[in-house]
Amino acid sequence: MQERFLLELKEIGVDIDGAISRLCNNIDLYKKLLNKFLEDKNFEMLIDSLENSDYKNIEIYAHTLKGLSGNLGFVELSKTCAEMVESIRKEELDSLSNIEEKIKSQYMELTTLIRMF
Repeated sequence: MQERFLLELKEIGVDIDGAISRLCNNIDLYKKLLNKFLEDKNFEMLIDSLENSDYKNIEIYAHTLKGLSGNLGFVELSKTCAEMVESIRKEELDSLSNIEEKIKSQYMELTTLIRMF
């Protein structure tokens, strides 16, 4: 089951090897951190901040989610969060709704898969 799960994560673009390498090849710790990711509130806080046009907190939560995602090997989610941070910093606010939809889609794909295992 573990191998199948890791393979499915790889198939959606997760850098499993890089993430596990950062954890000294501790697969059990990686799985524990994936479950902690499900409990993390940064995604919900980001969406709430977007709904309220709270640009300061959008930057904070997007930046935090970028780091969490990057450390877990969620390359695409991390890149998309980085786009959001850059858009806020450059005050390119028209692009936020498109980036928000990408983040939501990527986050849901990842969390759905993690919850299956």
